[in-house]
Amino acid sequence: MVEQLTLNQRVQGSSPCAPTNPFQSVNLLGIRAVFIGGLERVSSRVWTEERATLKAKVIGYWIATAILVFSIGSGGLAELAHLQGNVEGVVQVLGYPSYFLTILGIWKVLGAIAIAVPRFPRLKEWAYAGIFFNVTGAAASHIAMGDYGIYAFHVLVNLFLAVLVLVSWALRPQSRTSAA
Repeated sequence: MVEQLTLNQRVQGSSPCAPTNPFQSVNLLGIRAVFIGGLERVSSRVWTEERATLKAKVIGYWIATAILVFSIGSGGLAELAHLQGNVEGVVQVLGYPSYFLTILGIWKVLGAIAIAVPRFPRLKEWAYAGIFFNVTGAAASHIAMGDYGIYAFHVLVNLFLAVLVLVSWALRPQSRTSAA
């Protein structure tokens, strides 16, 4: 086990491994001690692995969130514009009224914006929940009406989006949570 030197020991010069340059680092049994202005920052392989894991988590969050925001936002805009594919799918096949597209479109665009912008953690929680309910409800509607599409496309895309919502929510940084 490596003993950690106290500040007094380093100042008094009793440390056998203290560098003469205050910005120099010393390797001692696989632990790298960096002396900067009299303060020591100990880093090890564990610290590096934690940092790599955190970096991977942040990258995963932004990839999932970018795909989610694009999918939900563009789908909401298409519903607001009453594009033919949306009208056929939602109104004619699933049997919802046409004004339902406008309502869904507005909420999807607002939800995508809420997730994308910084701050407003409580609003983000509501947006995540609303989008999750929307996509799981869409999957259930397609199943109930027997509108699976080729290879169950309509169901699987909505379930994929539901998983993406959960991944984005679970990987979000501390600054984007209600506890921040």
